[in-house]
Amino acid sequence: MTLGTPVWIQVPESENSDDAFREGEIISLENKKVKVKYSQGKTGPAEVDVSMVFPKNDYKFHPDGYDDMVDMENLSDAELLYNVQKRFVNDQIFTYVGPTLLVLNPYRKIDALFTEELLRKFQDGVLNQNFDLKDHPPHVWAIAADTMLSLIQTQKNQAIVISGESGAGKTENTKFCMKFLTSISNKTIN
Repeated sequence: MTLGTPVWIQVPESENSDDAFREGEIISLENKKVKVKYSQGKTGPAEVDVSMVFPKNDYKFHPDGYDDMVDMENLSDAELLYNVQKRFVNDQIFTYVGPTLLVLNPYRKIDALFTEELLRKFQDGVLNQNFDLKDHPPHVWAIAADTMLSLIQTQKNQAIVISGESGAGKTENTKFCMKFLTSISNKTIN
């Protein structure tokens, strides 16, 4: 980290803030102390321990957030929270972390994410046996499609693990996976 670098600064628990991290930039570095200037909110520079400062990614080419957080240059708790929040406010509740799908429960129906056209797109990838997770937007149907194609190609049992806290949306996502799997089972595989 160098002077002027955009960073995330962990908010000390003693501040009792709703934010876990704040944006800022590095003003100076000395030993294990970093002097930072906050981008907004808190005024004046602050001195924090280097362990509370995390590099910030550039979102110039990802204005709605990263589809796959593996593509991030810097991955930290701050970046994970920022990215999923940025996507969530735009009704993008699905985010990849490599082959894993992170889903945030919107506690409402988002019809645009579950269109018949999108369902057919995922089905076609499996039916034509050319489905690649990286070529499709993050979606629970993409995970189901990838699993189904692996089943077809390897002829070995596959599993989809859906986990989360109470109210996280496990039951709904299980239904979405089952809808995809049953919708494809009636079609002819090439």
